[in-house]
Amino acid sequence: MSTNSGSLSKTIKTILWGNSVALAWTWGIGLFFSVQVAIQFGFKALLAFATVDAIGLTLFGVINSHISKKYNSAQEFEASFFDKAKNFKLALLLYQFLAITLTIFCCLKYVSLPLGILSILVGGMFFGATIFMGEEFDIRRIKYTHAVYSIIIFSALAYIFNSSLFTSGSLFTAAWESSTEGLKAQFALNTDMFSWLEQCFSYKPLYKFESGFSEFAFFVPILIGFICGPWLDLQNWHRVVQIKKEGASMTGAYIIGGLIFWTILVLDGLLAIACFKHGQEFLPTVINGLSNLDPASMLYQVKSTITQVLAASPDFNPLLGLYVTFVGFAALSTFDSGYISYKWYSESLVKDSNNLIFSLIPPNVLSSPVLGFVLCVVTATTTLHFSELGKFIAIFDASLQKFFSFELEYYLAFYAAFFIVYAVTFFRNAWDTKHNKSFSGLKLFSTALSSIAVFGIGYFSETPLAMAFGSLLPFIYGWYTVTREQDYNPKAEAPKEEPKQITQAQAINLSSDDYEIVASSFDPLMEGAEPVGIKGCFMKDGWFCHSFIPTYQDTNSVGNVYFAMYALWVGKTRELFFLKALPNFDPKTSEYLILTKNFEHKFLREINEFTNVVIKLRIGDYNRKFVTLNHQIEDEEGNVIGKGKQQLMFVDSKEYGLLNLPAEVTQAFLPFVGEVKEFLKG
Repeated sequence: MSTNSGSLSKTIKTILWGNSVALAWTWGIGLFFSVQVAIQFGFKALLAFATVDAIGLTLFGVINSHISKKYNSAQEFEASFFDKAKNFKLALLLYQFLAITLTIFCCLKYVSLPLGILSILVGGMFFGATIFMGEEFDIRRIKYTHAVYSIIIFSALAYIFNSSLFTSGSLFTAAWESSTEGLKAQFALNTDMFSWLEQCFSYKPLYKFESGFSEFAFFVPILIGFICGPWLDLQNWHRVVQIKKEGASMTGAYIIGGLIFWTILVLDGLLAIACFKHGQEFLPTVINGLSNLDPASMLYQVKSTITQVLAASPDFNPLLGLYVTFVGFAALSTFDSGYISYKWYSESLVKDSNNLIFSLIPPNVLSSPVLGFVLCVVTATTTLHFSELGKFIAIFDASLQKFFSFELEYYLAFYAAFFIVYAVTFFRNAWDTKHNKSFSGLKLFSTALSSIAVFGIGYFSETPLAMAFGSLLPFIYGWYTVTREQDYNPKAEAPKEEPKQITQAQAINLSSDDYEIVASSFDPLMEGAEPVGIKGCFMKDGWFCHSFIPTYQDTNSVGNVYFAMYALWVGKTRELFFLKALPNFDPKTSEYLILTKNFEHKFLREINEFTNVVIKLRIGDYNRKFVTLNHQIEDEEGNVIGKGKQQLMFVDSKEYGLLNLPAEVTQAFLPFVGEVKEFLKG
């Protein structure tokens, strides 16, 4: 019984997550570019666009399901994402910023502006609702709120498609009331719908490509952009991590999500065609006012068709309310999901960063999505009114005015060109679970900038081939760019010189590749001690020990050992311990550095010069980020002179960002303390 209930729970979670995946991915591109594609390029183009977009979303989940199985837990999978994303912070944050901004922009430009609603009020409504939903529902509960959104959205769409905009009567009601002839009657009643779908297939698009090759070239950016798109989306990464944590099927969720998403895009496109055909027949003034360009131009805009046609027909006013409801809840599902995911990612950035700014500004302020959403609203409303600037520019040069009529495609250029090189390289990094690939940030940015410039030239000159090249350039470079791989267990052998005898003074920060560690015999050795091959050092009772005799240089004017010398002795012992545990560590070539986070020492006794002392060191505590070393200083009679501890942290040798404990260090420390082994097993 429990097995069946567990399977049922997993299935329900998978379905709920699939629905949430679909809604969160239905942002400005899905809601409004599907309208543009359907009307301007035809129903077949809509099907191609929706299919490619849905496949890209589904592949993200299927591939990550495979990747996540290589990790022992969801926590490891999550930590791996944060680790591999550290060199892609700019792309990830900019991607999310533009996704939210363009969705707000589209809702304002293609819905509220044609209806004469003040843009700032709509922006404020979305802003308030986003903060409330983002704070009220975390990632675990958002799938339930999105289930409610989905019921509202599909109820609205069902009512619209059951209206006279599509058929002469109510299909659903008629089918429900037919009982005498059963299935045959239902088929007869749906004749109107079949006829209408046939008209959609034969719908003549506004734009005609010069050749089949041009049509294919135009399709290339759509194909590449939407296949690569999900790999930089924080919302999707947050979902796959949470799906793994909850034990649901990642593959199943994204297949369901892809199907729901495809359905929404196609229904939205069908609604656009229906409104455009109705407008051509009954509202020619509305259709003629959609754009100041010729309909045969690729730059001709029709994204506000649904809003304007439904608003201009009094009989369709109820449908207008339902359409606004559909758009509003679809957009809100992106906003609240983006809010939660941004908070999830930014908190990890603040936690793992040692940047000076984090010590000046409270971490909760930096990790809060509120400031980012304010910038999104400001950017969206600013670009919304760029056309006013274009009117001013037209006074001096009328040919430049069209560049200032800001449209969704201006934002889409980033997803069709700029982000592609980052998406491909990030995919390569995520796929390789054994290495971290290091890419040149400057080269990636320059490639991204060049690609969006080429794409822009192709768009404004209406040259599909140039647009295709703008997408192919970063895609190809992203696959073949040279990388540096950081192996967690490096075994590369460097050229060796003649070995040299090592002395105690040379021991700090030197690699055994350059120096041969020769075991030294010193007599007598303390009872129970085991030599470790470094002069003056040995192991005893789980402690790494360093024995020596202080001299006058270690004392102060009174005659006892100066207090600061104890810290110096502990530091020297620590370096010798590293030489034993990590003989290959060289700070000049290492991918990580070892720093001291804090140090404390308690003074218990005083000693004078020529008193034989033993500095003892061992691992006291251990977690994913820090290692605590306990130390103890004893005299020749075993009296404790002082004791304390220090905490070690590990940072990237190039960017100095905080790292998880390197696997090399974990393996090196294991032989020294039994408690550490038990910790790792747990």
